[in-house]
Amino acid sequence: MTTNLLSLKNVSFAYGGSERLAINNVNFSIAQGEFVGIAGASGAGKSTLIRCASGITPQFFKGRFSGQVRVNARPITGKRVAELAGIIGTVFQDFEAQLFSTNVRRELAFGMENLCVNRKIMHQRINKIAQLIGLSGLMEREPQSLSGGQKQRLALASVLCLNPALLLCDEPTTDLDPVAKNMLLDILDDLAGSGNSVGLVTHDTERLIRADRIVLMRDGSIVANGKATEILSDPQFCIDNGLFAPQMFSLFSLLGLKDRPLSVDEAKEVLDREGFVAKASPSRTDITMPSGDPLITVEDVHFYYTPDSPVLNGVSLEIEQGDFVCLLGQNGSGKTTLIKTFNAFLHPVSGRVFFKGIPVEKIGPSKMGQKIGFVFQNPDQMLFAANVFEEVAFGLRNYGMPEKEIPQKVAAALKAVGLNGTEDIDPFIMVKGDRQKLAVACVLACEPEVLILDEPTTGLDANEQVDMMELLVNLNSLGHTIVIITHSVQIAASYARRIFILDSGKIIGEGTTREILGKSDLLSRANLIAPPCVRLGCMYGLSVLSVSELAEAFK
Repeated sequence: MTTNLLSLKNVSFAYGGSERLAINNVNFSIAQGEFVGIAGASGAGKSTLIRCASGITPQFFKGRFSGQVRVNARPITGKRVAELAGIIGTVFQDFEAQLFSTNVRRELAFGMENLCVNRKIMHQRINKIAQLIGLSGLMEREPQSLSGGQKQRLALASVLCLNPALLLCDEPTTDLDPVAKNMLLDILDDLAGSGNSVGLVTHDTERLIRADRIVLMRDGSIVANGKATEILSDPQFCIDNGLFAPQMFSLFSLLGLKDRPLSVDEAKEVLDREGFVAKASPSRTDITMPSGDPLITVEDVHFYYTPDSPVLNGVSLEIEQGDFVCLLGQNGSGKTTLIKTFNAFLHPVSGRVFFKGIPVEKIGPSKMGQKIGFVFQNPDQMLFAANVFEEVAFGLRNYGMPEKEIPQKVAAALKAVGLNGTEDIDPFIMVKGDRQKLAVACVLACEPEVLILDEPTTGLDANEQVDMMELLVNLNSLGHTIVIITHSVQIAASYARRIFILDSGKIIGEGTTREILGKSDLLSRANLIAPPCVRLGCMYGLSVLSVSELAEAFK
Protein backbone atom coordinates (compact mmCIF):
# COMPACT_ATOMS: atom_id res chain seq x y z
CA MET A 1 0.00 0.00 0.00
CA THR A 2 1.38 3.42 -1.01
CA THR A 3 1.81 5.86 1.86
CA ASN A 4 0.98 9.50 1.21
CA LEU A 5 3.52 11.80 2.80
CA LEU A 6 1.39 14.84 1.89
CA SER A 7 -2.34 15.04 1.33
CA LEU A 8 -4.74 17.94 0.80
CA LYS A 9 -8.44 17.25 1.21
CA ASN A 10 -11.06 19.67 -0.12
CA VAL A 11 -8.70 22.62 0.26
CA SER A 12 -9.86 26.05 -0.85
CA PHE A 13 -8.26 29.44 -0.33
CA ALA A 14 -8.98 33.06 -1.24
CA TYR A 15 -6.41 35.75 -0.54
CA GLY A 16 -7.44 38.55 1.82
CA GLY A 17 -9.52 41.19 0.07
CA SER A 18 -10.37 38.91 -2.87
CA GLU A 19 -13.64 37.07 -3.46
CA ARG A 20 -12.01 34.80 -6.04
CA LEU A 21 -10.83 31.42 -4.85
CA ALA A 22 -7.15 30.96 -5.77
CA ILE A 23 -7.63 27.23 -5.32
CA ASN A 24 -11.05 25.61 -5.16
CA ASN A 25 -11.84 22.32 -3.41
CA VAL A 26 -8.49 20.75 -4.31
CA ASN A 27 -7.66 17.15 -3.45
CA PHE A 28 -3.98 16.43 -3.95
CA SER A 29 -1.37 14.02 -2.62
CA ILE A 30 2.29 13.07 -2.92
CA ALA A 31 3.34 9.59 -1.92
CA GLN A 32 6.59 8.80 -0.17
CA GLY A 33 9.34 8.60 -2.80
CA GLU A 34 7.14 10.16 -5.51
CA PHE A 35 8.18 12.95 -7.88
CA VAL A 36 5.09 14.96 -8.89
CA GLY A 37 5.09 17.76 -11.46
CA ILE A 38 2.55 20.57 -11.09
CA ALA A 39 1.73 22.51 -14.25
CA GLY A 40 -0.72 25.04 -15.65
CA ALA A 41 -1.03 28.59 -16.93
CA SER A 42 -0.10 31.62 -14.85
CA GLY A 43 -2.79 32.21 -12.23
CA ALA A 44 -3.94 28.57 -12.29
CA GLY A 45 -3.27 28.18 -8.54
CA LYS A 46 0.04 26.32 -8.56
CA SER A 47 1.91 28.60 -6.15
CA THR A 48 -1.08 28.77 -3.82
CA LEU A 49 -1.22 24.97 -3.77
CA ILE A 50 2.45 24.85 -2.74
CA ARG A 51 1.90 27.50 -0.06
CA CYS A 52 -1.05 25.62 1.41
CA ALA A 53 0.87 22.35 1.36
CA SER A 54 3.77 23.88 3.30
CA GLY A 55 1.60 25.72 5.85
CA ILE A 56 2.81 29.12 4.63
CA THR A 57 -0.81 29.79 3.68
CA PRO A 58 -2.82 30.80 5.66
CA GLN A 59 -0.17 31.60 8.32
CA PHE A 60 1.72 34.24 6.30
CA PHE A 61 -0.60 34.80 3.34
CA LYS A 62 -3.86 35.65 5.08
CA GLY A 63 -7.28 34.90 3.67
CA ARG A 64 -10.20 32.45 3.72
CA PHE A 65 -8.97 28.87 4.13
CA SER A 66 -10.96 25.66 4.30
CA GLY A 67 -10.12 21.98 4.08
CA GLN A 68 -7.35 19.95 5.62
CA VAL A 69 -3.64 19.45 4.97
CA ARG A 70 -1.92 16.37 6.38
CA VAL A 71 1.76 15.47 6.53
CA ASN A 72 2.62 11.94 7.57
CA ALA A 73 -1.15 11.44 8.10
CA ARG A 74 -1.27 14.20 10.73
CA PRO A 75 -3.04 17.55 10.28
CA ILE A 76 -0.67 20.53 10.16
CA THR A 77 -3.35 22.87 11.55
CA GLY A 78 -1.90 24.87 14.43
CA LYS A 79 1.69 24.01 13.62
CA ARG A 80 4.07 26.89 12.96
CA VAL A 81 5.93 26.91 9.65
CA ALA A 82 9.19 26.68 11.60
CA GLU A 83 8.01 23.40 13.15
CA LEU A 84 7.46 21.94 9.69
CA ALA A 85 10.79 23.16 8.24
CA GLY A 86 12.61 19.93 9.04
CA ILE A 87 9.93 17.92 7.21
CA ILE A 88 8.82 20.22 4.38
CA GLY A 89 11.37 22.30 2.49
CA THR A 90 10.09 25.00 0.12
CA VAL A 91 11.91 26.87 -2.63
CA PHE A 92 9.87 29.95 -3.55
CA GLN A 93 9.32 31.39 -7.02
CA ASP A 94 10.79 34.64 -5.66
CA PHE A 95 13.98 32.89 -4.58
CA GLU A 96 15.82 36.14 -3.78
CA ALA A 97 13.40 36.69 -0.88
CA GLN A 98 14.91 33.60 0.78
CA LEU A 99 18.44 35.02 0.84
CA PHE A 100 19.59 37.38 3.58
CA SER A 101 22.87 36.17 5.09
CA THR A 102 26.22 37.89 4.58
CA ASN A 103 27.84 35.04 2.65
CA VAL A 104 26.97 31.74 0.99
CA ARG A 105 28.30 29.57 3.82
CA ARG A 106 26.19 31.34 6.44
CA GLU A 107 23.15 31.10 4.16
CA LEU A 108 23.56 27.33 3.98
CA ALA A 109 24.05 27.07 7.74
CA PHE A 110 21.17 29.31 8.83
CA GLY A 111 18.31 26.82 8.67
CA MET A 112 20.30 24.03 10.30
CA GLU A 113 21.33 26.35 13.13
CA ASN A 114 17.68 27.09 13.81
CA LEU A 115 16.91 23.36 13.87
CA CYS A 116 19.87 22.78 16.25
CA VAL A 117 21.61 20.36 13.89
CA ASN A 118 24.86 18.94 15.27
CA ARG A 119 27.75 21.16 14.13
CA LYS A 120 29.74 18.28 12.65
CA ILE A 121 26.73 17.13 10.63
CA MET A 122 26.10 20.74 9.62
CA HIS A 123 29.57 21.11 8.11
CA GLN A 124 29.27 17.78 6.33
CA ARG A 125 25.94 18.77 4.76
CA ILE A 126 27.21 22.22 3.75
CA ASN A 127 30.23 20.76 1.97
CA LYS A 128 28.22 17.98 0.33
CA ILE A 129 25.36 20.20 -0.90
CA ALA A 130 27.68 23.00 -2.03
CA GLN A 131 29.64 20.48 -4.12
CA LEU A 132 26.43 18.94 -5.48
CA ILE A 133 24.87 22.29 -6.47
CA GLY A 134 28.08 23.87 -7.78
CA LEU A 135 28.62 26.48 -5.06
CA SER A 136 31.92 25.28 -3.59
CA GLY A 137 33.95 28.11 -5.11
CA LEU A 138 31.50 30.78 -3.93
CA MET A 139 31.32 30.08 -0.19
CA GLU A 140 32.65 33.48 0.94
CA ARG A 141 30.70 35.50 -1.63
CA GLU A 142 27.85 37.76 -0.55
CA PRO A 143 24.59 36.32 -1.99
CA GLN A 144 23.61 39.63 -3.60
CA SER A 145 26.86 39.61 -5.61
CA LEU A 146 25.91 36.33 -7.32
CA SER A 147 24.25 35.98 -10.71
CA GLY A 148 20.52 35.22 -10.85
CA GLY A 149 21.13 31.54 -11.53
CA GLN A 150 23.68 31.26 -8.72
CA LYS A 151 21.20 32.85 -6.30
CA GLN A 152 18.56 30.36 -7.39
CA ARG A 153 20.95 27.46 -6.76
CA LEU A 154 21.79 28.90 -3.35
CA ALA A 155 18.11 29.11 -2.37
CA LEU A 156 17.68 25.45 -3.32
CA ALA A 157 20.89 24.41 -1.54
CA SER A 158 19.85 26.16 1.69
CA VAL A 159 16.67 24.06 1.72
CA LEU A 160 18.43 20.81 0.75
CA CYS A 161 20.75 21.27 3.74
CA LEU A 162 17.71 20.72 5.98
CA ASN A 163 17.29 17.23 4.47
CA PRO A 164 13.48 17.57 4.23
CA ALA A 165 11.30 14.51 3.71
CA LEU A 166 9.26 16.56 1.25
CA LEU A 167 10.75 19.17 -1.09
CA LEU A 168 8.34 21.62 -2.73
CA CYS A 169 9.86 23.73 -5.52
CA ASP A 170 8.06 26.64 -7.20
CA GLU A 171 9.74 27.34 -10.58
CA PRO A 172 13.26 26.48 -9.31
CA THR A 173 14.91 26.41 -12.76
CA THR A 174 13.84 29.76 -14.28
CA ASP A 175 17.27 31.39 -13.99
CA LEU A 176 19.43 28.31 -14.53
CA ASP A 177 21.37 27.48 -17.67
CA PRO A 178 20.28 24.27 -19.48
CA VAL A 179 22.96 22.01 -17.97
CA ALA A 180 22.22 23.36 -14.49
CA LYS A 181 18.52 22.68 -15.08
CA ASN A 182 19.28 19.07 -15.97
CA MET A 183 21.55 18.81 -12.92
CA LEU A 184 18.70 20.01 -10.70
CA LEU A 185 16.32 17.47 -12.23
CA ASP A 186 18.91 14.75 -11.57
CA ILE A 187 19.03 15.85 -7.92
CA LEU A 188 15.22 15.72 -7.66
CA ASP A 189 15.21 12.28 -9.29
CA ASP A 190 17.82 11.07 -6.81
CA LEU A 191 15.86 12.49 -3.88
CA ALA A 192 12.72 10.66 -4.94
CA GLY A 193 14.75 7.52 -5.61
CA SER A 194 16.12 7.61 -2.06
CA GLY A 195 12.64 7.83 -0.50
CA ASN A 196 12.14 11.59 -0.25
CA SER A 197 9.14 13.18 -1.97
CA VAL A 198 9.23 16.02 -4.48
CA GLY A 199 6.62 18.47 -5.77
CA LEU A 200 7.85 20.56 -8.71
CA VAL A 201 5.96 23.55 -10.14
CA THR A 202 7.30 24.47 -13.58
CA HIS A 203 6.32 25.66 -17.05
CA ASP A 204 9.28 23.74 -18.51
CA THR A 205 7.60 20.72 -20.10
CA GLU A 206 10.86 19.35 -21.55
CA ARG A 207 11.93 18.65 -17.98
CA LEU A 208 8.47 18.12 -16.52
CA ILE A 209 8.23 14.86 -18.47
CA ARG A 210 10.78 13.35 -16.08
CA ALA A 211 8.26 13.43 -13.19
CA ASP A 212 6.49 10.24 -12.10
CA ARG A 213 3.16 11.99 -12.45
CA ILE A 214 1.85 15.38 -13.63
CA VAL A 215 -0.99 17.32 -12.04
CA LEU A 216 -2.46 20.00 -14.32
CA MET A 217 -4.28 22.99 -12.79
CA ARG A 218 -6.69 25.48 -14.34
CA ASP A 219 -8.63 28.27 -12.59
CA GLY A 220 -7.74 26.96 -9.14
CA SER A 221 -8.77 23.35 -9.75
CA ILE A 222 -6.99 20.15 -10.78
CA VAL A 223 -8.24 19.25 -14.26
CA ALA A 224 -5.89 16.40 -15.19
CA ASN A 225 -3.68 13.94 -13.34
CA GLY A 226 -1.49 11.26 -14.93
CA LYS A 227 1.66 10.40 -16.87
CA ALA A 228 3.35 13.01 -19.09
CA THR A 229 2.58 10.98 -22.20
CA GLU A 230 -1.12 11.29 -21.33
CA ILE A 231 -1.36 14.84 -19.99
CA LEU A 232 0.92 16.54 -22.53
CA SER A 233 0.09 14.38 -25.55
CA ASP A 234 -2.04 16.93 -27.43
CA PRO A 235 -0.12 20.12 -28.38
CA GLN A 236 -3.32 22.20 -28.59
CA PHE A 237 -4.41 21.05 -25.13
CA CYS A 238 -1.00 22.14 -23.83
CA ILE A 239 -1.30 25.63 -25.38
CA ASP A 240 -4.85 25.96 -24.01
CA ASN A 241 -3.34 25.41 -20.57
CA GLY A 242 -0.37 27.78 -20.91
CA LEU A 243 2.24 25.16 -21.80
CA PHE A 244 4.49 24.42 -24.75
CA ALA A 245 4.11 20.76 -25.66
CA PRO A 246 7.42 18.85 -25.46
CA GLN A 247 9.00 19.23 -28.89
CA MET A 248 9.15 15.51 -29.63
CA PHE A 249 5.45 15.20 -28.74
CA SER A 250 4.66 18.07 -31.14
CA LEU A 251 6.77 16.55 -33.91
CA PHE A 252 5.09 13.16 -33.65
CA SER A 253 1.67 14.83 -33.60
CA LEU A 254 2.51 16.66 -36.86
CA LEU A 255 3.74 13.39 -38.40
CA GLY A 256 0.53 11.59 -37.40
CA LEU A 257 2.29 9.18 -35.04
CA LYS A 258 0.74 7.99 -31.77
CA ASP A 259 4.07 7.52 -29.96
CA ARG A 260 5.18 10.24 -27.52
CA PRO A 261 8.95 9.73 -27.06
CA LEU A 262 10.52 11.10 -23.88
CA SER A 263 13.93 11.74 -25.43
CA VAL A 264 15.59 12.61 -28.73
CA ASP A 265 17.26 9.18 -28.91
CA GLU A 266 13.91 7.46 -28.39
CA ALA A 267 12.36 9.67 -31.09
CA LYS A 268 15.04 8.66 -33.61
CA GLU A 269 14.55 4.98 -32.82
CA VAL A 270 10.81 5.25 -33.52
CA LEU A 271 11.27 7.30 -36.72
CA ASP A 272 13.83 4.84 -38.07
CA ARG A 273 11.62 1.90 -37.18
CA GLU A 274 8.66 3.53 -38.92
CA GLY A 275 10.77 4.11 -42.03
CA PHE A 276 10.92 7.91 -41.90
CA VAL A 277 13.68 9.44 -43.99
CA ALA A 278 14.67 13.10 -44.16
CA LYS A 279 13.79 13.67 -47.82
CA ALA A 280 14.77 17.31 -48.21
CA SER A 281 16.23 20.30 -46.47
CA PRO A 282 13.37 22.28 -44.96
CA SER A 283 12.34 25.72 -46.11
CA ARG A 284 14.32 28.26 -44.12
CA THR A 285 12.54 31.05 -42.30
CA ASP A 286 15.55 32.98 -40.98
CA ILE A 287 14.88 36.60 -40.10
CA THR A 288 16.60 39.00 -42.51
CA MET A 289 19.90 40.28 -41.13
CA PRO A 290 20.12 44.03 -40.55
CA SER A 291 22.39 46.18 -42.68
CA GLY A 292 22.49 49.12 -40.29
CA ASP A 293 25.47 51.03 -38.96
CA PRO A 294 27.30 49.92 -35.81
CA LEU A 295 25.28 51.07 -32.81
CA ILE A 296 27.08 49.50 -29.82
CA THR A 297 30.77 48.66 -30.05
CA VAL A 298 32.65 46.89 -27.26
CA GLU A 299 36.44 46.84 -27.49
CA ASP A 300 38.56 44.53 -25.29
CA VAL A 301 36.53 45.15 -22.12
CA HIS A 302 37.75 43.79 -18.79
CA PHE A 303 35.79 44.08 -15.55
CA TYR A 304 35.84 42.68 -12.03
CA TYR A 305 33.92 43.31 -8.81
CA THR A 306 36.93 42.10 -6.80
CA PRO A 307 40.44 41.87 -8.31
CA ASP A 308 40.74 38.13 -7.67
CA SER A 309 37.46 37.34 -9.49
CA PRO A 310 37.46 38.71 -13.06
CA VAL A 311 33.99 38.77 -14.63
CA LEU A 312 34.77 40.07 -18.15
CA ASN A 313 38.02 39.08 -19.84
CA GLY A 314 38.65 41.00 -23.05
CA VAL A 315 35.14 41.10 -24.53
CA SER A 316 34.77 42.62 -28.01
CA LEU A 317 31.56 42.71 -30.02
CA GLU A 318 29.47 44.89 -32.30
CA ILE A 319 25.69 45.30 -32.44
CA GLU A 320 24.17 46.91 -35.51
CA GLN A 321 21.21 49.24 -35.69
CA GLY A 322 18.01 47.24 -36.14
CA ASP A 323 19.56 43.97 -34.92
CA PHE A 324 17.85 41.34 -32.73
CA VAL A 325 20.64 39.84 -30.64
CA CYS A 326 20.67 37.14 -27.96
CA LEU A 327 23.40 36.67 -25.35
CA LEU A 328 23.72 33.08 -24.17
CA GLY A 329 25.98 31.54 -21.54
CA GLN A 330 26.01 29.61 -18.32
CA ASN A 331 25.24 31.15 -14.94
CA GLY A 332 27.99 33.57 -13.92
CA SER A 333 29.47 33.85 -17.42
CA GLY A 334 29.26 37.67 -17.35
CA LYS A 335 26.15 38.36 -19.48
CA THR A 336 24.38 40.79 -17.15
CA THR A 337 27.63 42.53 -16.24
CA LEU A 338 28.39 43.01 -19.93
CA ILE A 339 25.10 44.68 -20.79
CA LYS A 340 25.48 47.03 -17.82
CA THR A 341 28.57 48.44 -19.49
CA PHE A 342 26.51 49.30 -22.59
CA ASN A 343 24.72 52.19 -20.88
CA ALA A 344 27.50 53.19 -18.44
CA PHE A 345 25.88 51.53 -15.40
CA LEU A 346 29.29 49.90 -14.95
CA HIS A 347 32.66 51.26 -16.07
CA PRO A 348 35.19 48.75 -17.45
CA VAL A 349 38.49 48.33 -15.63
CA SER A 350 40.01 48.49 -19.10
CA GLY A 351 38.70 48.62 -22.65
CA ARG A 352 36.01 50.89 -24.12
CA VAL A 353 32.30 50.81 -24.96
CA PHE A 354 30.96 53.11 -27.68
CA PHE A 355 27.46 54.17 -28.70
CA LYS A 356 27.44 55.42 -32.30
CA GLY A 357 31.18 55.91 -32.03
CA ILE A 358 31.06 57.99 -28.81
CA PRO A 359 32.44 56.53 -25.55
CA VAL A 360 29.45 55.82 -23.28
CA GLU A 361 31.22 57.26 -20.21
CA LYS A 362 31.30 60.64 -21.98
CA ILE A 363 27.55 60.43 -22.62
CA GLY A 364 26.90 59.35 -19.00
CA PRO A 365 24.39 56.89 -17.51
CA SER A 366 21.52 59.39 -17.35
CA LYS A 367 21.57 60.28 -21.05
CA MET A 368 22.46 56.72 -21.99
CA GLY A 369 19.28 55.65 -20.19
CA GLN A 370 17.32 57.52 -22.85
CA LYS A 371 19.25 55.85 -25.65
CA ILE A 372 19.40 52.31 -24.21
CA GLY A 373 16.41 51.10 -22.19
CA PHE A 374 17.15 48.30 -19.71
CA VAL A 375 14.46 45.93 -18.39
CA PHE A 376 15.71 44.06 -15.32
CA GLN A 377 15.73 40.31 -14.85
CA ASN A 378 13.10 40.76 -12.11
CA PRO A 379 10.59 43.40 -13.32
CA ASP A 380 9.34 43.92 -9.76
CA GLN A 381 12.64 45.65 -9.00
CA MET A 382 11.55 48.41 -11.42
CA LEU A 383 7.99 48.87 -10.15
CA PHE A 384 7.03 51.01 -7.15
CA ALA A 385 4.26 53.48 -8.07
CA ALA A 386 0.64 53.39 -6.90
CA ASN A 387 -0.79 52.78 -10.37
CA VAL A 388 0.22 51.92 -13.92
CA PHE A 389 0.00 55.49 -15.22
CA GLU A 390 2.36 56.86 -12.55
CA GLU A 391 4.73 53.96 -13.15
CA VAL A 392 5.16 54.79 -16.82
CA ALA A 393 5.12 58.55 -16.25
CA PHE A 394 7.98 58.41 -13.71
CA GLY A 395 10.79 58.04 -16.25
CA LEU A 396 9.32 60.75 -18.49
CA ARG A 397 9.19 63.21 -15.60
CA ASN A 398 12.69 62.19 -14.56
CA TYR A 399 13.97 63.11 -18.03
CA GLY A 400 12.18 66.48 -17.97
CA MET A 401 9.23 65.74 -20.24
CA PRO A 402 6.66 68.62 -20.09
CA GLU A 403 3.68 67.51 -17.98
CA LYS A 404 1.14 68.20 -20.74
CA GLU A 405 2.90 65.74 -23.08
CA ILE A 406 3.10 62.90 -20.55
CA PRO A 407 -0.46 61.45 -20.91
CA GLN A 408 0.00 60.99 -24.66
CA LYS A 409 3.42 59.33 -24.21
CA VAL A 410 2.08 57.01 -21.47
CA ALA A 411 -0.93 56.04 -23.59
CA ALA A 412 1.29 55.25 -26.61
CA ALA A 413 3.66 53.09 -24.54
CA LEU A 414 0.83 51.15 -22.91
CA LYS A 415 -0.87 50.60 -26.26
CA ALA A 416 2.38 49.27 -27.72
CA VAL A 417 2.59 46.56 -25.04
CA GLY A 418 -1.14 45.80 -24.98
CA LEU A 419 -1.88 47.35 -21.60
CA ASN A 420 -4.05 50.29 -22.66
CA GLY A 421 -6.95 50.72 -20.24
CA THR A 422 -4.93 49.62 -17.19
CA GLU A 423 -3.78 53.11 -16.14
CA ASP A 424 -5.51 53.06 -12.73
CA ILE A 425 -4.49 49.51 -11.73
CA ASP A 426 -2.01 48.82 -8.93
CA PRO A 427 0.98 47.13 -10.67
CA PHE A 428 1.39 44.61 -7.88
CA ILE A 429 -2.00 43.01 -8.39
CA MET A 430 -1.18 42.32 -12.05
CA VAL A 431 -0.05 38.86 -13.17
CA LYS A 432 3.67 38.54 -13.82
CA GLY A 433 3.29 38.61 -17.60
CA ASP A 434 1.55 41.99 -17.40
CA ARG A 435 4.12 43.30 -14.91
CA GLN A 436 6.82 42.28 -17.40
CA LYS A 437 5.01 44.18 -20.17
CA LEU A 438 4.62 47.18 -17.85
CA ALA A 439 8.37 47.23 -17.21
CA VAL A 440 8.87 47.32 -20.99
CA ALA A 441 6.34 50.15 -21.29
CA CYS A 442 8.21 52.18 -18.64
CA VAL A 443 11.36 51.95 -20.74
CA LEU A 444 9.61 52.27 -24.09
CA ALA A 445 7.89 55.54 -23.12
CA CYS A 446 11.30 57.24 -23.10
CA GLU A 447 11.75 56.22 -26.75
CA PRO A 448 15.15 54.50 -26.53
CA GLU A 449 16.89 53.29 -29.66
CA VAL A 450 17.92 50.04 -27.98
CA LEU A 451 15.89 47.77 -25.69
CA ILE A 452 17.85 45.37 -23.50
CA LEU A 453 15.90 42.71 -21.62
CA ASP A 454 17.47 40.38 -19.08
CA GLU A 455 15.53 37.08 -19.09
CA PRO A 456 12.30 38.53 -20.57
CA THR A 457 10.35 35.23 -20.38
CA THR A 458 11.31 34.11 -16.87
CA GLY A 459 8.35 32.68 -14.97
CA LEU A 460 5.89 33.28 -17.83
CA ASP A 461 3.61 30.57 -19.18
CA ALA A 462 3.76 29.61 -22.87
CA ASN A 463 1.16 32.10 -24.09
CA GLU A 464 2.73 34.93 -22.07
CA GLN A 465 6.14 34.06 -23.49
CA VAL A 466 4.81 34.23 -27.04
CA ASP A 467 3.08 37.54 -26.28
CA MET A 468 6.27 39.02 -24.84
CA MET A 469 8.50 37.87 -27.69
CA GLU A 470 6.01 38.93 -30.40
CA LEU A 471 5.93 42.33 -28.73
CA LEU A 472 9.72 42.54 -29.11
CA VAL A 473 9.49 41.40 -32.74
CA ASN A 474 6.99 44.18 -33.41
CA LEU A 475 9.16 46.78 -31.67
CA ASN A 476 12.12 45.55 -33.69
CA SER A 477 10.13 45.99 -36.91
CA LEU A 478 9.46 49.59 -35.85
CA GLY A 479 13.19 50.27 -35.68
CA HIS A 480 14.20 49.40 -32.12
CA THR A 481 17.37 47.36 -31.71
CA ILE A 482 16.67 44.41 -29.37
CA VAL A 483 19.17 42.67 -27.10
CA ILE A 484 18.02 39.84 -24.83
CA ILE A 485 19.73 37.64 -22.29
CA THR A 486 18.07 34.27 -21.87
CA HIS A 487 18.76 30.73 -20.72
CA SER A 488 15.98 29.49 -23.00
CA VAL A 489 17.82 28.30 -26.09
CA GLN A 490 14.41 27.56 -27.59
CA ILE A 491 13.49 31.27 -27.34
CA ALA A 492 16.81 32.19 -28.97
CA ALA A 493 16.15 29.68 -31.76
CA SER A 494 12.69 31.14 -32.43
CA TYR A 495 13.45 34.86 -32.35
CA ALA A 496 17.12 35.91 -32.44
CA ARG A 497 18.95 36.88 -35.63
CA ARG A 498 22.39 36.64 -34.07
CA ILE A 499 23.79 34.96 -30.98
CA PHE A 500 26.83 35.74 -28.86
CA ILE A 501 27.97 33.03 -26.46
CA LEU A 502 29.87 33.97 -23.29
CA ASP A 503 31.93 31.65 -21.15
CA SER A 504 34.06 32.77 -18.19
CA GLY A 505 33.76 36.39 -19.27
CA LYS A 506 34.83 35.80 -22.88
CA ILE A 507 32.98 35.66 -26.20
CA ILE A 508 33.59 32.12 -27.42
CA GLY A 509 31.15 32.13 -30.31
CA GLU A 510 29.14 34.51 -32.47
CA GLY A 511 27.13 34.13 -35.63
CA THR A 512 23.63 33.67 -36.99
CA THR A 513 21.24 31.68 -34.86
CA ARG A 514 21.31 28.73 -37.27
CA GLU A 515 25.12 28.68 -37.37
CA ILE A 516 25.55 28.80 -33.59
CA LEU A 517 22.88 26.26 -32.64
CA GLY A 518 24.37 23.78 -35.08
CA LYS A 519 27.66 23.71 -33.14
CA SER A 520 27.03 21.21 -30.35
CA ASP A 521 30.63 21.28 -29.08
CA LEU A 522 30.51 25.07 -28.72
CA LEU A 523 27.18 24.90 -26.89
CA SER A 524 28.44 22.17 -24.58
CA ARG A 525 31.46 24.28 -23.64
CA ALA A 526 29.08 26.99 -22.40
CA ASN A 527 26.70 24.63 -20.52
CA LEU A 528 24.11 25.05 -23.26
CA ILE A 529 21.97 22.45 -24.97
CA ALA A 530 20.23 22.94 -28.31
CA PRO A 531 16.45 22.39 -28.37
CA PRO A 532 15.35 18.77 -29.01
CA CYS A 533 14.24 19.49 -32.59
CA VAL A 534 17.68 20.95 -33.43
CA ARG A 535 19.47 17.93 -31.94
CA LEU A 536 17.24 15.45 -33.75
CA GLY A 537 17.71 17.35 -36.99
CA CYS A 538 21.49 17.13 -36.61
CA MET A 539 21.21 13.35 -36.32
CA TYR A 540 19.76 13.38 -39.86
CA GLY A 541 22.23 15.95 -41.20
CA LEU A 542 19.65 18.75 -41.13
CA SER A 543 20.00 22.33 -39.94
CA VAL A 544 16.62 23.16 -38.39
CA LEU A 545 15.44 25.67 -35.81
CA SER A 546 11.85 24.58 -35.23
CA VAL A 547 9.58 21.56 -35.00
CA SER A 548 7.71 22.67 -38.12
CA GLU A 549 10.95 22.81 -40.14
CA LEU A 550 11.85 19.31 -38.98
CA ALA A 551 8.40 17.90 -39.70
CA GLU A 552 8.56 19.38 -43.22
CA ALA A 553 11.82 17.52 -43.83
CA PHE A 554 10.15 14.17 -43.08
CA LYS A 555 7.09 14.70 -45.27
